[in-house]
Amino acid sequence: KNTTQVDIEENFIIIGENIYFYRQDEIIRSNDPVKLTDNFNNKIDAINFDYYLENKRFISSKMNFIDQDLNKYKSKDTFIDLENNRIAAKDIEIYFADGELGSNARLKGRSMISENNISVIKNGVFTTCEIRKDCPPWALKASEIKHDKSKKTIYYKDSWLELYDIPVFYFPKFFHPDPTVNRQSGFL
Repeated sequence: KNTTQVDIEENFIIIGENIYFYRQDEIIRSNDPVKLTDNFNNKIDAINFDYYLENKRFISSKMNFIDQDLNKYKSKDTFIDLENNRIAAKDIEIYFADGELGSNARLKGRSMISENNISVIKNGVFTTCEIRKDCPPWALKASEIKHDKSKKTIYYKDSWLELYDIPVFYFPKFFHPDPTVNRQSGFL
C-alpha cells in the first residue's frame, strides 16, 4: 500500500503505489503508475506492469521512457528483458533530444526491438517537420528503420520520400545522421 520502492539486485528501482508481490509465482505487479530507473540513468514510467523475478522480465501495457541521451519513447504493450537489456514494443513513438534539427525530429512505427544501442523499427516514418494534426510536409517512410545510437546514424530499408503523403522518390537503402548530431560531412 502507498508509496513502495522495490530494489532489484542494486541495478533497477521500481517506485509506485499499491504494488503486489505474488510469492508463489514470483511476480511483482501493479495497475497503478510506477517509475523504473536503472544504472544507466534511463527512466521509465509505466502503467499496468508485471515484473517476473525468475527471468527478470518487465511487461507493461503503456510506457513512457527517457533514455540517457534524453530521447523520449512512448509505446503500448512493452516487454523489457532487464537481464539482457532488450526492449520490444508495439506502436512506438520516438522523439529525439534537441539537436541541430530542432526539437521536432521524431520517428514512429508499428513495432520496435532494441538491443545493444541498436533499435529496429518496422513500418516506420521519420520527419523533422513541426508537429501538427495533418500529415507532415515531408516524411521518410520505410519497411524497416534501424537507429544505431553508437554511430548516431539512421538506416532505411525500402523507403519512400513523401511530400504531403504522396510518394515522390524511392530509396532501396538510405541513411543519414540522427537528429542529435550537430554536424557531419558527406554527400547531399
